Amino acid sequence: MKKISKMQARLNQKPEEREPLGKPNKMWDSLNDTFITVSSEVDRIGLVLFNFVSVITTEEYKPLITNPDVLAILINKFSEDFTKHKEVINSIHAKHANRKGNSKTEDEHMTVISLHQEYMEANEIFMTNTQPTINEISTEIEKVQNLIKEKEQQKQKDSLIDNNVIEEGK
Repeated sequence: MKKISKMQARLNQKPEEREPLGKPNKMWDSLNDTFITVSSEVDRIGLVLFNFVSVITTEEYKPLITNPDVLAILINKFSEDFTKHKEVINSIHAKHANRKGNSKTEDEHMTVISLHQEYMEANEIFMTNTQPTINEISTEIEKVQNLIKEKEQQKQKDSLIDNNVIEEGK
């Protein structure tokens, strides 16, 4: 009878029958941390952007927007990309949501690595696709902020002039 190596014997076993790989590795926990990090980063970007937009689109500041139609298109584009990306991230997470702790087989280990790469690729695609839109929205927000600052400075000047006129008229 031909003798086989330990490695060959391990490969001949069904994955669920194999002994765990080496030391504890917490691969599934690490993958879940990746999901939380990627999801949180996207949420943070969306929250900041949507908060700025909600402020500058109030009745008080809306007239200061130089290109409201362009801004609306940009916001809709970002919103669509944001929603699509969240769906992609959640679909990747669904592939491992019930997993935690160690990867126990080579196949599980490779699955964890593959899913991690999916997260990184999805995040890179999101950032590449949305960065120009974010930059354009930021430019519009900056224009409004500058106009608000100019209006505040003008109010302060007018207030000083009004106070000086009142004092001289006494």
